[in-house]
Amino acid sequence: MNNPLKYTDPDGNFWFISPQIGFGKGGFSLGLEIGIGFKGFASISVSAGYNFKSDQGYWSVQGSALGIYAGYGSSGWFAGAGLRHPSGVSLGWGYSQAGGWNAGIGFGRNAGNFSGAAGIGWSENGGFDWGVSAGYSIIFDVPVQELVVQGGVDGSKTLAERYNSSPEAEFNDQLLEERMKSDYGVSVGTFGIQEITTKTGDRYTMNSSGTYQNRKGKTVAGYYSRQDRSLHVSPMYTNATDVLFRATAGHELIHAFHHYKFGVNMNARFSERVAYQYSYNVYMRAGLITSALGTLSNAASYGYWGYYPSGYKYPNIWKR
Repeated sequence: MNNPLKYTDPDGNFWFISPQIGFGKGGFSLGLEIGIGFKGFASISVSAGYNFKSDQGYWSVQGSALGIYAGYGSSGWFAGAGLRHPSGVSLGWGYSQAGGWNAGIGFGRNAGNFSGAAGIGWSENGGFDWGVSAGYSIIFDVPVQELVVQGGVDGSKTLAERYNSSPEAEFNDQLLEERMKSDYGVSVGTFGIQEITTKTGDRYTMNSSGTYQNRKGKTVAGYYSRQDRSLHVSPMYTNATDVLFRATAGHELIHAFHHYKFGVNMNARFSERVAYQYSYNVYMRAGLITSALGTLSNAASYGYWGYYPSGYKYPNIWKR
């Protein structure tokens, strides 16, 4: 099926490998896609596979940016555009050397790294078509979603390693789990979260004040890793007042919620915009104007303040 709906718009710089299986009017096929995504707006990939009905292999090289795609393969060149609603409904249209003008509508969802889709389409030279597909994306160097805060001192890898193996870390982890359960009704397993911890990962050091520091030297209050689905809140903010804790823990919980909802199609920029707005609102409701403005300033400096689709809104129960 010449499917104008099949375009990728991943977020963050990372490599991905996606084995795929499909079935439709054109028969049964197996394929593999390998590519790289660039900072939330574009991707470049190479695809190859085999169709059992036609007893032929196929290949293509394609790129996409903001829903516009183009490429060249065993059936010639192709180009078009697509729109995807957060609900999973997609619309697409385009032109290909083999099929002429084409259009289609489909529906797809993700569960973690697994994805599935079904759709119908029409092409000028082939008429109406249909197909279903499924895939699994293996992603390398998945970026984390973090809350950058102002201030802090230089971090130490040694200090982080000592903390991670200390009784203090175990105590703080228990406290964090209790506060997440009490404030948000969330525990390990909710939204696919595999770990809730105050310990650092390989990407971070820790400073003497009990906050994390990333590889760019920025002080980080907490972060969520999409690679292993772990939610981290630094020791300082785990033991902080209710306002400071919620501004941090709720921020990272929003990323976990979006990752669970959208899977590999989660847009990091939209998720950060929602999360930073949440932290800003927590400070404003508490009358901490300086903290709110500092959060807004940090968000704006990274491009994390502005529009996001309605599908990225978080549950009303967290709005306090």
